[in-house]
Amino acid sequence: MKQYKQQQILSNNKSIIISGFGVHVTDTGSKYEGQFSKGKQHGYGTMTYEDGTRYTGNWFKGKYSGKGKYYGLSNYFYDGEWLFNKMNGFGTLITQKGDKYVGNFVKGLFNGKGNMTYKTGIIYTGDWKDGMPHGFGTQTMLDGSKVQAIFKNGSLDGDVSIVCNGERTTCTFTNNKVSGEVVSYYTTGVIIKRYWENNSMSGKIKLIFTDKSEIEGEVDSFNVVNGVKTEPNGTKTYVNFSLENDEFNVELNKQ
Repeated sequence: MKQYKQQQILSNNKSIIISGFGVHVTDTGSKYEGQFSKGKQHGYGTMTYEDGTRYTGNWFKGKYSGKGKYYGLSNYFYDGEWLFNKMNGFGTLITQKGDKYVGNFVKGLFNGKGNMTYKTGIIYTGDWKDGMPHGFGTQTMLDGSKVQAIFKNGSLDGDVSIVCNGERTTCTFTNNKVSGEVVSYYTTGVIIKRYWENNSMSGKIKLIFTDKSEIEGEVDSFNVVNGVKTEPNGTKTYVNFSLENDEFNVELNKQ
């Protein structure tokens, strides 16, 4: 976060202490207009800096404290609560990249509950710690799918649920990498389990159909399944089909 510089508000004659309402222009061209107490900005006022950035709001002994608005460079903007020159409390921040955060701050960083709308259109709503997603949160992707997950210092770290068009996939991440079962629940009632190791698919796959029949086998890089289908009565048959063409749809329609 940007650190905001302050201007010393004292006359060259140090015996003169500014108090009450006034205007002060520094040698560098910064201008403060507002309330003073004992030579420092205190109360409500506006500081316009020589680079064009501006703060309007409450001051305490020369520092931003209370509610205020900061207008920075390249459309950078913050409207909210401050404590000793740092964003602290509830506020809205628009970054130079165009991302928009609405939520809680502690010492200038996102902390607590907050909503981030990224310039890309992706939205994160949930817990934050020291500027990064940390705890439980939901990401809404561009296609409308929602990722509900546990985050740790900005990385996926725990149980993850992805919902898209009524279909749901669950898995577990450790330090932003997935291992173990990745289970997809389709609107047809079919369940597909894939197996991952250290963020890569192992090739093992299991399909569970609504009539309780199952297919276990291997899936290759072309999404072709080779395996054995077990009927509810125990009958086993060899099967070979693609997950990406009508062969799979025909298989589903048989159920």
